[in-house]
Amino acid sequence: MFRIFGLFLAVSLLGFSYYWSSVPQEDRAALPGPVNSAAEATASFMAKTGTKLDEWFGPLMRRVMFRISEEIDKNNQKKKHHKPGTVIAMNLDLTRADYTAEHMPEAAFTNSILTEANFTKAYMKGAAFDSAEAGNAVFDDAIMPYGSARGTNFTAASFVETDLTGITAQGAIFNNSNFSKATLVKAQMSGASFVEAEINDSWGEKGIYYAAIFTRATLRNSSFEKSNFDLAVFQDVVISGGDFSKAHFREADFSGADLREAPLSQEQLDDACGDDKTLLPEGLSLQSCTDMRAAKLAAEQMEE
Repeated sequence: MFRIFGLFLAVSLLGFSYYWSSVPQEDRAALPGPVNSAAEATASFMAKTGTKLDEWFGPLMRRVMFRISEEIDKNNQKKKHHKPGTVIAMNLDLTRADYTAEHMPEAAFTNSILTEANFTKAYMKGAAFDSAEAGNAVFDDAIMPYGSARGTNFTAASFVETDLTGITAQGAIFNNSNFSKATLVKAQMSGASFVEAEINDSWGEKGIYYAAIFTRATLRNSSFEKSNFDLAVFQDVVISGGDFSKAHFREADFSGADLREAPLSQEQLDDACGDDKTLLPEGLSLQSCTDMRAAKLAAEQMEE
C-alpha cells in the first residue's frame, strides 16, 4: 500500500516538475515570492532524486508491466484456439433455445438436448450435433455445411432450404423431418433413418445413403444423381421426378413403393428388388425381394 501511495506521489511531483520547467520566466516572476520559491525547490528536488525514485519504484513498475504483458499474451493465445462466434454448448439442456440468425461457425452441441430449438438462418459451418436430441428443432434457411450429426435424433425437425452440404450424419434419425429445397450434396448419411420424411425439390448429388431407411418417405423433384443407395430401404416410398442418374441401388428394397414417375432405369432396378405391390414405370421390371434374398443365401452357402 505504501509503495502504491509513493508511486502516485512521485508521478504527481514529476508531472509538476515537468510543467514548471516549461513555464516562462516572466510568468514565474509574477507569482508571490513564497510560491515561486516552493515551486523552484520542488523542481530542483525532483531533478536530484530522479535516480533514487527509479531505484525505489522501478522494480514495481517492471513487475506491473510484466503482468500486463502476460495477460495480453494469454488473450492472444485464446484468440488462436477459440474463433470469434464459436459456441461450446455440450451436454446441456437447451430445450426451446433461440439461435435465430446467430453466427456460430464450428459450434459444438454434442450430447445436448435441443428439442424445439430454433436455428432459423443461423450460420453454423462445421458445427457438431453428434448424439444430440433435436426433435422438432427448426433449421430452416440455416447454413451448416460440413458439420457432424452422428447418431443425432432429429425427429420431426425442419430443414427447409437448409444447406447441409457434406454433412456427416451416419445413423442419425430424421423421421418425419422436412427437407424441402434443402441442399444435401455429398452428404454422408449411411444407416440414417428418414421414415415418413419429406425430401422434395432437394439437391443431394454424390451423397452416401448406404443402408439408410426411407420407409413411407416422399422424394419429389429431387436430384440425387451419382448417389449411393446400396442396401437402402424404400418400402412404401413415393419417388416422383427429379434426377437419379448414375445413382446405385444394389439390393435396395422397393417393396410397396410407388415408382411410376421415378426417373429410374432398368439397369438400376436390376440390382434392386420389390414385391407385388411395387408400382413401376411402364416397361420396367423388378425382381422379388424374397427371390433375391433366397438367391443370395444360396450363393453364400455354395461359397462355404
